Amino acid sequence: MKRIEDKEWERRLREEASLERPAFSMPLHEKVMGALRAEGLRTEEEKPDGRWKWRIALPAGLAAAAALGVWVLVHSGNRPADNTGRIVKDPVPAVPEIVEPVRAHLGSPAAEALEEGKYAYLDRDAERLVVFVARQIPTFPTGGAK
Repeated sequence: MKRIEDKEWERRLREEASLERPAFSMPLHEKVMGALRAEGLRTEEEKPDGRWKWRIALPAGLAAAAALGVWVLVHSGNRPADNTGRIVKDPVPAVPEIVEPVRAHLGSPAAEALEEGKYAYLDRDAERLVVFVARQIPTFPTGGAK
């Protein structure tokens, strides 16, 4: 049934395509003109005005002004003077000169705590090293040979 309907449509389409038609369609022209007479032509208020240009130009101008303002703020202003001279005039003190007053300022309990804590983790690290080395040594099965 479907094939018969398809063949009928195909025959009708080929028939319509083979017909010669005039370059100007009078029924189409009458239909368009009738719609124009019913609705009327556009009035001056309905025509697009030039305000659409401002909808593009105004944001673009504001963006350009903001970009120019940022550029001026970044690339102008007071630049630091080129200080190539030596800033520190006194010689830098040696390490012992700084450490001794600090130890004297901390007092004996704090200095003792610092001294005791100097090698605090050395024992633990030595134990971990022994365990690590012991695990690297291959083991052999122990058992009596028969």
